[in-house]
Amino acid sequence: MATQFDDECVIEVPIRFPLVEIERLTRIAERARRAASVAPVSVTPEVNPGKLADVARFVLAMRRSREIALPLIEFGEPAWDMLLDLYIKHVEGKKVSVSSLCTASAVPATTALRWIDALVCRGHFVRSHDPSDGRRVHVDLSPALVGAIEAFLADTRRRAMAALR
Repeated sequence: MATQFDDECVIEVPIRFPLVEIERLTRIAERARRAASVAPVSVTPEVNPGKLADVARFVLAMRRSREIALPLIEFGEPAWDMLLDLYIKHVEGKKVSVSSLCTASAVPATTALRWIDALVCRGHFVRSHDPSDGRRVHVDLSPALVGAIEAFLADTRRRAMAALR
């Protein structure tokens, strides 16, 4: 369960972890924070969201292909799978239910729900109730995240096109 405290999102998980591993993960997180401070790429005006959704589909297909070709290696990226799935559905104008998003993550539902909670808490995903069915909850990307994904996919498309020349 994710909890919002001021501007910080906290997920409570009962776990025993060796101190050396916590220190290692802290170093990794610090490197990631420094890497994130690099200026993001910008979306080029000639690339439309439909083309970028095709890139997202390609990335998802490559991930599934990778999992089939390398079955003994665990690739744990449920948030990335959910993000790509939400982007594709966003471009198609389709709503995504929580249960559908859990399926798209390719992990157990409880794991997917923890990821969804964390991403909602951080403001990356937005939950909304289905007006026609009060039991159903939809998930969408925040507008800021849509822009960041489009920038990433446009850069990925540009690099892939350059590599194929």
